[in-house]
Amino acid sequence: SGSSSQPEDALVSNKFHSGFEAFKTPGKRKTLLNHTHGGGLHIEYWFTREKLINSAIATNIGLELTNKRNTLLSTIILSGADQIVDPPSKIDFIPPQGRRETSMHVNFNGGWGKKIPISVETEKGRFSGSIEAPVGELLIPPMEPVTADHFDDIRKSTLSGMHGSTRNLPASLKGDLSSDMLHATLKKRILERANLGTIPDTEMWPLRLMGCLLSDTSTRVLVTVNTDSVSVNSDDVILSNTFIDDLLRDS
Repeated sequence: SGSSSQPEDALVSNKFHSGFEAFKTPGKRKTLLNHTHGGGLHIEYWFTREKLINSAIATNIGLELTNKRNTLLSTIILSGADQIVDPPSKIDFIPPQGRRETSMHVNFNGGWGKKIPISVETEKGRFSGSIEAPVGELLIPPMEPVTADHFDDIRKSTLSGMHGSTRNLPASLKGDLSSDMLHATLKKRILERANLGTIPDTEMWPLRLMGCLLSDTSTRVLVTVNTDSVSVNSDDVILSNTFIDDLLRDS
């Protein structure tokens, strides 16, 4: 690959570049509180991946609250640990089988995989739930677009200082898909699980994606996907091993 004029600073910015495709792909929804344990209140959460003006290192968590009861549910208050830097406002009521959407800002301090307890209070009592951030949701795309040549140059020039993990693609993922369909399927899967930017290229393979840690933008993450394998290179050895497992996990 030839050299690129893209500055390496583009890899370590804590700013967002809205042109990356990751911004169009919110994270997968998960359950914060099941209605069977929440007095009829069911809460789902997801990472919106929206830029927060008031914090460079917090993430925005979308919340959908559903009243599974056949009666009104009132005075819903969510609170939690110090990591919740901007809790949601009190919800006065949710009608029977009704829904409300809100959000909160959470600073995970780079602690992926750690559960943050959430207290949910309603007229029916106080209930406990939790939220958890996989490593892919604590990443951000680089500030500026990066070319395929620049991506390869970074990977090669810093390979000795970065930690790499490679796994074969499971047969369950490959199936009998054509090359085009496999590319689209893997790209969608990764962007659903990680807030990365895709690297444009004239060739379909390999698929390249890149980002850095929200809490420490000097920690870079490079993902390279081929028709039979996926590789993750990072400045953090634990991150690279954890992340590649997350990408290939069935759930």
